[in-house]
Amino acid sequence: MSIEWQRRLVRSALIAYLVALCAAPTTATAAPRPSGLCMNYGHDSYVHDLSPNGTVAQDFRRLKSAGVMCIRIAYRSFNDVQTEALAQFAVARGFYVISGGEWGMLDSAQLPQYRAQVLAQAKWAQANGIAQFSVGNEQEARLSGISFSRWVNEMVALAADVRAFFSGTVSYEAGGTFADDWATVNVGSLDLLGLNTYGGYAHNAHSLQENIDAHGMSHVYLSETNCDVFNVELCKTDEGLATEMKGDLLKLIAEYPQTAFYLYTWRAGGTDFASGVVNYPKTLAALGIK
Repeated sequence: MSIEWQRRLVRSALIAYLVALCAAPTTATAAPRPSGLCMNYGHDSYVHDLSPNGTVAQDFRRLKSAGVMCIRIAYRSFNDVQTEALAQFAVARGFYVISGGEWGMLDSAQLPQYRAQVLAQAKWAQANGIAQFSVGNEQEARLSGISFSRWVNEMVALAADVRAFFSGTVSYEAGGTFADDWATVNVGSLDLLGLNTYGGYAHNAHSLQENIDAHGMSHVYLSETNCDVFNVELCKTDEGLATEMKGDLLKLIAEYPQTAFYLYTWRAGGTDFASGVVNYPKTLAALGIK
């Protein structure tokens, strides 16, 4: 073979490689799935200060300094521009980011619209480096005329459709009161089933274990958890909440080292009012993160 032909072959191979590289998915899916302590983030405000030294940047620096590199962005409606901006801010700083959305009451007639909005956001997630995309969150508690079994089938089918163009991890997050129900079904195309559970160590461990038994260790995680503020008196003060929260988390993390635990900072304000109070600095301080 002549030198000229060898050069042509090398050029052709290089061009083919560059074309393939340009056509490759743009998500940050090379990052491994996280385990241990992670954080839900963005519930304190709708519009966030995303300046280089703003509140969000400061919170993110605290998390990174403590080795927490996984964030589940606050879910609002699908394709919400403020949520997307916050997710992009986290991706740009190297975090493993979960993006998703929520819906109010849902009936059968709205299913096509629900699917369309989920698919649209999944395409956005693929184009913006999102590592994990959620097709739904606690929707089983907000269904009108749709059975639980039908909803599971809808989510499994939707996850399969999302896979056609999203190369990351596809998840669904279930309400804690439905953990037993999800342990009885086949999650099919879903990579991960998240559990939003706040029932204290014994309850949370049971919900986690029964779903691990049903779906496998690598297919279940805690997408929201914190102190059982409605049933544990200690949780009504910051000091008591921190003690209970750390105790539950440390036990669960030690027992399930392969699992991710996303802390939901919904109660760290030092008052008896349980919902809507979010204070990230206090929550991070309670965990020993300065």
